Amino acid sequence: MNISTVASFEHYGVAPFEIEALFSILNGIFTVQEKEVEPNYENNYACMIDIYFPLEFNYNFFEMFGHKRWNKITFLIKEMRRRTGKKGVMLIMNFTGRPTLSFTVAMHDKNLFAFALEKMEILNELILSQTYSRKLPIDVESVHYTFSSSNSKWNPDTAWRNGTIFKCNEGEWIISNQL
Repeated sequence: MNISTVASFEHYGVAPFEIEALFSILNGIFTVQEKEVEPNYENNYACMIDIYFPLEFNYNFFEMFGHKRWNKITFLIKEMRRRTGKKGVMLIMNFTGRPTLSFTVAMHDKNLFAFALEKMEILNELILSQTYSRKLPIDVESVHYTFSSSNSKWNPDTAWRNGTIFKCNEGEWIISNQL
């Protein structure tokens, strides 16, 4: 299957063979753009990878992208995490759709990091119900999820609509800031 869309990833602190492997995995289905960015020393992670998938994150994602390809990416990222030791990896994954979805896992605990990646495969139904729930602000353009080390769950964190930022606090969305 060849989808004529562009996937991209930005990174720092990633080994050349890891860049080549990720490029190769994504290039099997997409045109790929890759960019090395300056390290952010404030976040205290040895490496960062930010991937944009030109697909919606829903029940069709794994069918279109392929479980084998997904497993290769998660294996590669877990190996990056292992290689970096205590410094860890910051991973951001972005998906198209309405709303667009993004996920961040940034932690130093290697077991929780691996667990967070594995839980992404079963998020489809939860996210579908959350994005269409009455609690989510109307006409939200983007929703960001973070993995919590305290409760070992993916939680909605931030949503955006027309320059307004909403933060999720204990399941309720509140206006956080105007852009």
